[in-house]
Amino acid sequence: MIKLLASLWQAHRRIYWPAWLATVVLVALNYLLFALASDPSLRHFGFSSLTNALLQIGIVFIVAITLGFLGYADNFLAKAQSRAFGLYRMLGMTHWQLGGLMSLDRFSFLATAGLVGVCTGTIFTRLAGQVLLRLIDGTAIHLAFWSARGTAATAVVLALGLVGLIVVNLWRLQQVSPQALFTTGQLEKAPAAKTPWLSGSLGLLCLGLAYWQAISVKPSMAALVQFMGAALLVVIGTYLVFMAGSILILRQLQKWPRCYYESPRGMIAISGLLTRMRANGAGLATICLLCSAVMVLLFGSLSLYVGRSRIQRLWNPAAIQVVTPLKQRAQVHQTVVQLADQQGVAVRRVVDYSITVPQYGKITEAKFSTQLGGAASNTATLILISRQTYQRLTHHPVPLAANQALVYSPGQAVPAKLKVGEATYHLHRLAHFKWGIDPTHSIFPPIYLVVNQLPAQLPQLRVQAFDYQRTLPTTKKLAFEQSVTAALPMADDSYLSMRQTIKTFLNGLTGGTIFVGFLISLAMLVTTAIVIYFKQLTEGLADRHRFVTMQAVGLTPLETAAAIQTQVLAVFLLPVGGALLNLAVAFPGIRKILKLFSMYDGWLELKIAVGVAVLLLVIYLSVYAVTTGLYQRVVASGQPTDGDVVR
Repeated sequence: MIKLLASLWQAHRRIYWPAWLATVVLVALNYLLFALASDPSLRHFGFSSLTNALLQIGIVFIVAITLGFLGYADNFLAKAQSRAFGLYRMLGMTHWQLGGLMSLDRFSFLATAGLVGVCTGTIFTRLAGQVLLRLIDGTAIHLAFWSARGTAATAVVLALGLVGLIVVNLWRLQQVSPQALFTTGQLEKAPAAKTPWLSGSLGLLCLGLAYWQAISVKPSMAALVQFMGAALLVVIGTYLVFMAGSILILRQLQKWPRCYYESPRGMIAISGLLTRMRANGAGLATICLLCSAVMVLLFGSLSLYVGRSRIQRLWNPAAIQVVTPLKQRAQVHQTVVQLADQQGVAVRRVVDYSITVPQYGKITEAKFSTQLGGAASNTATLILISRQTYQRLTHHPVPLAANQALVYSPGQAVPAKLKVGEATYHLHRLAHFKWGIDPTHSIFPPIYLVVNQLPAQLPQLRVQAFDYQRTLPTTKKLAFEQSVTAALPMADDSYLSMRQTIKTFLNGLTGGTIFVGFLISLAMLVTTAIVIYFKQLTEGLADRHRFVTMQAVGLTPLETAAAIQTQVLAVFLLPVGGALLNLAVAFPGIRKILKLFSMYDGWLELKIAVGVAVLLLVIYLSVYAVTTGLYQRVVASGQPTDGDVVR
């Protein structure tokens, strides 16, 4: 049995070793996340529960990717082994003996990959913990060298995967005859799509609708739901377009004599692409979607992480901001000063001014329409301050007529004329207003109007902002802010915002997001690379006999190499081209969702998106350089053998 197992590994080493290395990486990522999530030292700093929640989300994604990859690799390996298993069956082995051999094969594969993966994860866990600590700006932690819980949880994941693989493969062995097993591995021509016009048109329709939804999404409560719906349509549309729409295009190219019949290179490329898309359209669509997911995930998490300092400045231009009804003004000031004296903190009041109660609504046809606070269609928070207040805050005199107003709106465009209630204002835009804060920290971007006089019918609130010395230790800052939070009487229409508390929260949110996002992206990149590798290997084996035939009828080796290069390059660029298109179309929608987190810097987000796209393109082309060489070696190596894997 051991000799048979060794012969299987040797015969299919082109499949085993890449899949084994990818499994090692995925196991290491599983162990790393399980170890960090279960380590008690990560639970003793501010908002550690948020970081742990993000780690749990990462675990769910990594486990799902791992199990999905194991299923994909096993399906590929089962097809490669089918001829060998069929031969063993003809030589007298029973189904149960074949099942035992297959089970031992899968067990040895996962056991060795699991052992090496856990050891690799153990080596990098402390480094990953320090990186996470740096990202969230946490206190010192002391991670254990080895995590028993992390090892046990990883073993459970691998055990589930092993049981699933064994059950599926035993079922396969019971369903087919020895002759079918022996012929499964042979080259088969993929059947043509029966209704390419219908499915291709449906795919284009799904993509068009998804792109329209992504572009037209508004920064409101419904934005996330609308964007997720668009993502689902992209998945459906991408599969249909790659599996059917591409066939329609290639068939049209076959009808173009200048492109197809007058050039041997063009004929080989188009016919090869047509066969390839029929058989591997779903695989190429999977590569496209994985690349799209990596770019969207990295773009969103990097934007939040890089822009967190901007969010902090927008939310808290001062260390402490208290917004209360006018009658509580004196009590707030007295409470903050007393607490500062008790704890030895030097505090001073920076500003003290009035605003109107924030109104939630949206701008339609140059009119601000107020909605209920929880309405899904709300897109803005409107706040009014007087001209006298603005001049006192900025030390900048501003003459305004009765129907004029200054507007500060960092999150959305505002028309030149806006109706608010019964008044209509001609607006002059402000590029910057330090105290243009949203005291509620709602998901709706603030719009500040500076008017000559506040409307009498609108209730007012009092904003008081305090600063204390920045040199205090973080723990003392948090303790002081917590005491202020506990002591202040916060009634209705009262809001409290603390700089260090907000900073700690944002650090935990954005740092944990970028850490988990990077690990998930790494897992998807590993999966993508292996999918590409398997596709190139499969296609090289399937194309090999066709190129031998073409050379037999007069095609030169140079023409063969050129045809290979054209065909592989065209197919290889389709998924990454689709992924870049998906990112470009998703960019406006992601920007509007980021506005829900007070991210308004479009130029910064554009630079991050371009950087992520360039990074993925470099990685993708690197994989292309490696796998193209494999494809060419397979095609040039002669006729298929029994150890080869095919579709």
